[in-house]
Amino acid sequence: MEVRMDTVQLFKQNKEYVLDYLQKRGIKSEKLLHFISEKPFGLLCNAVFMFKNEEYEITHFLSNSDIVGYDIRKVNEMLNTDATNEIVFAVIMGDDVLGYNLKTEKVFIWYVQTGDGEKTVIADNLDKFLTELNID
Repeated sequence: MEVRMDTVQLFKQNKEYVLDYLQKRGIKSEKLLHFISEKPFGLLCNAVFMFKNEEYEITHFLSNSDIVGYDIRKVNEMLNTDATNEIVFAVIMGDDVLGYNLKTEKVFIWYVQTGDGEKTVIADNLDKFLTELNID
């Protein structure tokens, strides 16, 4: 997985904004926090994972942006996750989202665009999921 450098200008590179939000919400994944600290925000290449023999592609991790669908706080507010144990952290092709349940520690796809809002658990924990994505 790599960041398309030609798209970095679409994203505000405000790492503190994103890290502060994730930590206030209770994300403790060192792998995710390190990745966000070290890599620029942008559209992704080769961020593909398989679930039930179907391929999914992550288009971008949520960041700080004025563009709808890119800002981590705005997307989570829009999806009303702030009062729950869930947090959305990335967008997959088709404008569905990847989320994480802070209580169960499970990663899920939330079919907000292509489905009826159902959520499907895809991984037992965030670090294992991120390791399989090969984020460094």
